[in-house]
This record gives sequence, C-alpha cells and structure tokens, in this order.
Amino acid sequence: MQMEFLVELSFDFKKSLEASAYLLELAGGSMEYVRLLDLLYMAERELLAEKALPLTGDLALAMSHGPVLSTISDMILDKNWQAPDWHKFIKRSGYSVKLITDPGFEHLSACIIDKLREVHFRHYEMNLGEVIDLAQTFSEWKKNYPGAGSAPIPLEAILEGMRAEEGTLETIREEEAIRRQMNQVIVSAREKLAERSEVAS
Repeated sequence: MQMEFLVELSFDFKKSLEASAYLLELAGGSMEYVRLLDLLYMAERELLAEKALPLTGDLALAMSHGPVLSTISDMILDKNWQAPDWHKFIKRSGYSVKLITDPGFEHLSACIIDKLREVHFRHYEMNLGEVIDLAQTFSEWKKNYPGAGSAPIPLEAILEGMRAEEGTLETIREEEAIRRQMNQVIVSAREKLAERSEVAS
C-alpha cells in the first residue's frame, strides 16, 4: 500500500477525555499515564483501520517509549491550554493519572466503547514495561522514530502498519471533510446567535 502524508485529523477534546475516563474506570480509577496513552493509541489505530473511525483525532508522535498521542500527553503534563478543563476530571500525580470526576460517555459510540473494553482486557495482565515493548513493535513507530526526540507518525503509516483495506484512507478523508464542514456550520451558527443576543441587549 503506497501512501502519502495527506490526511490530518481534527482533535476531539470531549471524545479524548471520555475515552480516557472510561479506560481509567475499567482499571479501577487510576493507572500510569504512559499506559493510558499507549492503550488510547492502540484503540485509535484499530478503530481507524477497522472502522475508518478516529477516536481522539490526535497527532501521534514516535517517541522513545513508543507512539504517543501528543495533545493528550500535553494535557496530562499541563502543557496545553485546555489542560485546566482536562484536570477537572483527570489529574496526574507523579507518573500516574487518576479519575476525579466522571465526565460521562455521551460522545462515545457503542463501537468505540466496545473497542476500549477490548483493548483494556486484552492487555489487563500486562505490566507497563510489557505494554511499552508491545507498542515499540508497531511498524509505524519503527519507521518514524528518529532514534532520539520525536517525529510525527502519519495517519497513512498507521493504516499501512495495520494492513487496512484499500479505500480506508479515502473514507477517512471524506468523513473528516464532512466533520470540518459541520464544525464550521456550528461555529457560524453560534457566532450569529451571540451577535443577535448582543443586539437585543
């Protein structure tokens, strides 16, 4: 499968938060944050390949301990402008994260919840080192990790590593374009409502 780096997904804060909270709930409320990032990435790559469905839409980076969802990592480590909203529900303590308040799961479809459960229970008995070792076997990490620091992992490389069916990339591209258009419509409608409220007041 020959691919070019053509598709960039839109990060979804609510789905990312709810998926993280759900994995933490399955684990009893807390886990190492590197483990959480790895499990999220595994669920993401499988949903993309099997359903052409993004989970978080986050940019994956090839780093020393495996693939990392960059925006979620930055929020956990308090390096992102949305981190305060994230920390209302999930807080870091040392190398672990803990579920503080349940954000609900209204933005997670049934197939996403099923995938999160599947990934959790598949790796339930593995320790952190074993989970990291597994993540470092992914071909998209091997091809993109520069040996030090970090480098982006293209979506196309993830699909290639998962041996996704032909046409998956095009489906993701089309659905991402629809999502962006819908988001623009929602933002525009909110702006118009705000303008009307200002005029009325």
